[in-house]
Amino acid sequence: MKASEWAMPSGTTKKFTPEIDAQLYDELVATAERNGQTKRHVLEQALKFYLRSVVPSQHVVRPEVMDAFEESVTRNRDLLERLAK
Repeated sequence: MKASEWAMPSGTTKKFTPEIDAQLYDELVATAERNGQTKRHVLEQALKFYLRSVVPSQHVVRPEVMDAFEESVTRNRDLLERLAK
């Protein structure tokens, strides 16, 4: 992801107040303080990363899973053909 994609959005904002795990919140605050950033910035960056990187990858099948599936189909071709009839 390019640096420009991680920039703070310009425009409107929405206020929300979710309840999150206390330990996770403490880690968010500590990270922001350690990096000289606001909690908002750290949270927005985390959300962007999740929405742009994690979510799309959840719809991709790992190559080793496909390899195992293809091997299973090859190994069981005779049975699969008999079941199809």
